Amino acid sequence: MLKTMQNALTWAGMARDVEKNVRSCLICTKNKHPTVKYGKLPEKTVVTRPWFEVAIDSIGPYGKQKFGVYTMVDTTTRLVERQAVADASSDETAYLFDRLWLCRYPRPGRSYGITAESTTTRNPQASSIIERLHRHARKIEQVRKNNLRENAGRRAWAYQPGDRILLKRDGNINSKLTTLYDGPYTVLAVRDNGTLVIDKGRYTETVHIPRVVPYKDQRGEDCELPDKTQRGDSRKQTTA
Repeated sequence: MLKTMQNALTWAGMARDVEKNVRSCLICTKNKHPTVKYGKLPEKTVVTRPWFEVAIDSIGPYGKQKFGVYTMVDTTTRLVERQAVADASSDETAYLFDRLWLCRYPRPGRSYGITAESTTTRNPQASSIIERLHRHARKIEQVRKNNLRENAGRRAWAYQPGDRILLKRDGNINSKLTTLYDGPYTVLAVRDNGTLVIDKGRYTETVHIPRVVPYKDQRGEDCELPDKTQRGDSRKQTTA
């Protein structure tokens, strides 16, 4: 820019004036990617006394009713109180803090003249404890939605010890002529975390339920067999 202007113009201190104008240009500042980050993060004070400081934040909205959740945490003892609310106003926040916290627990050290220290959005460093708690709550909601989406295309089935199942092969070792499943294997145990313990002959293996399917025996019966009473009634009718 300076050399282009010098082809037609010149004055005393031209280089200094051009540099000053470019540095103060608002349009240039808005469109330039900054190479330096300004502003040091403040040091975090560590509070070692219980009931001295309480962090409050809200999360939401959730559901069709668009309700929110208020979270209150004692930053030292990590005591947590959560309450679902339909109104996210400051008056409701003050009322819930008084009813759920001040009326039940010792008052904070900064009591009778509590000053609110507001923080900005997208600033988890300012209240790291409560933001970490909300991060965990959001993760639980995300896992729940993923499970609902995964289960939407799956059939309800309750495995029992002794059932026979087929185990799906790993996708990266399949070839054109190999089968999609191995087995059948016998179920030894059913765990609450969505896994099965199966007998593979010389050893046992824990597998995830999405990798297995119930085994249909050679009689051609459906996987989901009727209960014993129904099977007994059908046999009597056949005999008759």
